[in-house]
Amino acid sequence: MLYRMCCIAAVVVSLAVPVFGQDDPGAPDTVSIVSAETVPGQNVALAVNMYNDELLGAITIPLHWSSPDITLDSVSFVGSRIAYLGNKPVTIYNASQNVVFGGIVIMEEYIPAGSGLIATLYFNVPTGTPDQNVTIDSVSIPPAAYLVLTQTNSADILPQMVPGKIKIGNPVEPSHITLSPTTMFFEGKVGFPDPAAQNLNITNTGGGTMVWSTSHSQSWLTVSPPNGTAPSITSIRAASSGLPVGTYYDTIVVSSSGADNSPQVVPVTLHVITMPPTIRFSPSQIAVSAVQGGSNPADRKLAIWTDVPGSILSWTVSHSSTWLTLSPMAGAPPDSVTLQFDITGLPFGAYADTIVISDPTATNNPQKVPVSLQVVSNLPVLKLDPHVLYVVVPYGTNAAPKTFQVLNDGEGALTYEATEHTYLITSMTPSTGTAPQEVTLEFYTENLGLGEYIDTVTVTSPEALNSPQKLIVDFNVTNSPATIALFPTSVSFNYYECWQGPNAFPPTKTFQVINTGNDPMLWYLTHTADWLVISDTSGVDKSSITLSLNADGMPVGTYYDTIVVSSQQAINSPRRLPVTLTVVPGSEQPVLKVKNTTVDIPVQEVFGVGLGELGVVAQVSNLNPGCMDFWTEDNIPWLRIIDSVGSAPSPIRVVLEVGSYTYGVYPDSFLVYSSTATNSPQQVKLNMLVWRYHGDPNWDNKINITDMVYIVSYLFRGGPLPRPTFITGDCNCNGFVDISDAVYIVNYLFRGGSAPCGNP
Repeated sequence: MLYRMCCIAAVVVSLAVPVFGQDDPGAPDTVSIVSAETVPGQNVALAVNMYNDELLGAITIPLHWSSPDITLDSVSFVGSRIAYLGNKPVTIYNASQNVVFGGIVIMEEYIPAGSGLIATLYFNVPTGTPDQNVTIDSVSIPPAAYLVLTQTNSADILPQMVPGKIKIGNPVEPSHITLSPTTMFFEGKVGFPDPAAQNLNITNTGGGTMVWSTSHSQSWLTVSPPNGTAPSITSIRAASSGLPVGTYYDTIVVSSSGADNSPQVVPVTLHVITMPPTIRFSPSQIAVSAVQGGSNPADRKLAIWTDVPGSILSWTVSHSSTWLTLSPMAGAPPDSVTLQFDITGLPFGAYADTIVISDPTATNNPQKVPVSLQVVSNLPVLKLDPHVLYVVVPYGTNAAPKTFQVLNDGEGALTYEATEHTYLITSMTPSTGTAPQEVTLEFYTENLGLGEYIDTVTVTSPEALNSPQKLIVDFNVTNSPATIALFPTSVSFNYYECWQGPNAFPPTKTFQVINTGNDPMLWYLTHTADWLVISDTSGVDKSSITLSLNADGMPVGTYYDTIVVSSQQAINSPRRLPVTLTVVPGSEQPVLKVKNTTVDIPVQEVFGVGLGELGVVAQVSNLNPGCMDFWTEDNIPWLRIIDSVGSAPSPIRVVLEVGSYTYGVYPDSFLVYSSTATNSPQQVKLNMLVWRYHGDPNWDNKINITDMVYIVSYLFRGGPLPRPTFITGDCNCNGFVDISDAVYIVNYLFRGGSAPCGNP
């Protein structure tokens, strides 16, 4: 008997000692009160029901009724699910309108899973009680009684509560303020008009007539009208003009004297941002020339600016050559860079450089400006193009005429005279003249046998430094000359500006080089545009060539290139294939897509935060083809975003900042914006999960036998992975979680073994 009383005392004490509630698997356990109606002078009974889907060892139910005009007479368990229990404590506090009751399993069977009556509350309603609604709801009653269901393993569940009410007589239903939306967000852009107004809907979801009024504190916020009678729509405006960049907060307070939930609040956030700049410059390319040993070319100007209102462009320029000087090398627009050229000591020839304009915050960073310098000789220089002329001769015929160029690669006038050395060349027109000049050669080859023959044309100039120059003419006499055919005869590409879309494959085209003759044909091809990528530049006979693009970052427009296919063996060499690239803007407004909108970042407490670059936490893309800028904004103390501004598609990389954070979860988030997307901004939620111990795979900040059971369950019974990261289960720091880690914990706890590695 003494043992039984000790048990009773222990359990009664447990009703007053709080225990943190555990997760409730399955359907939520629920305590609900069935509402009832009565009239003054007539008492009323209220049923309290309970649903649970696990065995229970005890229940504790504290309740509060809202009116002092009625009192609780008693609590009955007759016909209830816990009527069989011997211990059902009840304490009534009519002075504070509270009651606490429960059930405790001592020697009986556990309270089974199920649903139904748990107790009946009998209230006294005196004559003369005013008409009213009395609400009955859960409450915490000191010293520590709170609504809790205790499982057989002593783990507690905090059930859901469904309040009830007693309707006495015919009370007037109070009005009830309902607001939509419940929060408001405005985004203002420096240099742009104020953001559009938003509507706040105010309705009465209770009884009677609801007259409402509003108040707020900030001058940038306007509510119009500020008062009215529900239902109403009031316009909310946020004036961002003149406000510095930053985030501003205010709260609209909606009040009504007759409402049972007055006042209600609507938090308002105004985010004032500066739009990312766009690099603009003129001219798009710069070309100058000078005479070797002469004066330097005149200075040139490169203008740099941005056309985005309110944006700030802080540019820098760079280049690589020694003959070009830029001043200044950095600035803020509107501004310009002076280009100075120095040809001292440069031999004649062509020189190229590229000016790179950079601002990491710009949407089109970087931009490139080609610069070319042509230094010409101050004396004539004789040049022949080509140096070797290949002539394919069908057997028994005279070869078709061929041409070559006589050029002056220097300064001054250059006259020339061309002479040939065999009967194979019958005429050169014109054989004398002034450069530049195209010379046409005609041939006599119909009596030549099959094979290869060489002739030479000598070109002399009395003015040139390098006279004479020789042109080699190589004749190939054949029965079946090779002939170049190209299929198709032209190629065109369409390419979206910036981005081809999430499911697009890189555009490619193919064409064929076909030899329609019988002689073998070795061909080669050339082209000039950087945006065109060709899979093969030479081949034999019939070949299929793939064309692809390197066009990212190219502005909208039409671009042209020509593929020139040549062969010494082909009678119709060269042949040309026109290629057209059309860069078009996206036809649909951008839609911002952020992959990985919730990211967990585990970190060990002993090492703190500040572990260096973590890598990619999200991917930003445009769901439609075309350009889309983005930028991020955050106020996360433990995280720094590396890729805070860019153009989609792009990864977002982060680094943990140095700090001291203890065991627990640190939730935060950042926003990804786009000035053009229809659904900006998008939120990325982050959770820094700080853990402390290797050997604590259930992540409760202690190492005990439960952790050994957790590892065994994971390895052999399909249990969950170690939390919050796999390595918490690695006790010996060998990079694996296996049975040796479970043995390690047992040895540590019970056999004096070493503590798990890597811990404080």
